[in-house]
Amino acid sequence: MILAAGRGERMQPLSDFVPKPLLFCAGLTLIERLIRSLIEAGVGKFTVGVGWKGDLVREHLTAIPEGRLIEVVDVPDYRRGPLRTLVSALSNVGDRSFLLCPADYVVEPETVSGLISEHTHGSGRRVITMLVDSNRQEGTPVFGHGNGLVAGIGDSAISFNHIGSSAMLLLAMRSFKADCEAALEEGSTQVVSAINRMITEGKPIRYALVRQPWFDVDSLSALLDANHHLLERRTSGTTGTLYVPSGQEVDWRSNIPSSIHLDAGVKVTGPTLVCESCRIESESRIGPFATIGPNCHVGARTIIAESILFEQSEVPGDVTLENAAVYGQTPYRSKTRYVPQ
Repeated sequence: MILAAGRGERMQPLSDFVPKPLLFCAGLTLIERLIRSLIEAGVGKFTVGVGWKGDLVREHLTAIPEGRLIEVVDVPDYRRGPLRTLVSALSNVGDRSFLLCPADYVVEPETVSGLISEHTHGSGRRVITMLVDSNRQEGTPVFGHGNGLVAGIGDSAISFNHIGSSAMLLLAMRSFKADCEAALEEGSTQVVSAINRMITEGKPIRYALVRQPWFDVDSLSALLDANHHLLERRTSGTTGTLYVPSGQEVDWRSNIPSSIHLDAGVKVTGPTLVCESCRIESESRIGPFATIGPNCHVGARTIIAESILFEQSEVPGDVTLENAAVYGQTPYRSKTRYVPQ
């Protein structure tokens, strides 16, 4: 179950044009990367609740190779919050447990498979198993008992032991839908409210600790940090792309894919990914930590680092671009960077 309906106010004005699930990062959209990670972890079917620019998200999901595994559910009243989106999308889920996460989520397959294993084989009765990061201070705090049970989520539970912050992924039994519907009828808008309601009723909510890096991409700085992380751990490019690993450099004289044109004097420093059908004009410097999307054009004597160019974007000559995302011809700059712990 993937929640992909929100407008993404913290990503504005970029999200006014591109819904967050379609944000480009290290060669893939966020939602396509998420789906691939979940498939690698053993997930075989997906329900995606869409709202803001839902037609664009639906079109994209239909076009990707994994599209046959995905059912898209329109949520007309998505502005009521993620709880409304979840309840609407759950109407299409059968009588089985399900994973729940947002579309703007970068997670390792090992993290997902570990949560599934803990929920299935872990000790103690449970309705939900949620992922918690004990090393992260930002985000929604999670409090618990010493026996692996969650005592509460959010500041209202501070009298209990602080475990860490929610890592944005949970696995729930099908009965969770009824609790979400009840919380929605009471006026709640957030999934956290439904879980806290269950805790007060004595229903067992357990937690598992995350061991691998993950990203909640709810801001431009988080998008750039996810791009940084993914480029650094990448080992190769896909057909038609140019991937330069960390610590290496290629130039216009190197053997590169035929659809990528590097003019004289161009240097690409890794880790950097240049996608197909791009042209980079003379004496430009690309990287490190740059993703250049398909069909992009970079002018001469331009420097690009720690940045993302979306598909069909253009950067003029004699420009220095750092800590930015470019959509079309417009750069969106990040003044602050979030460094994951």
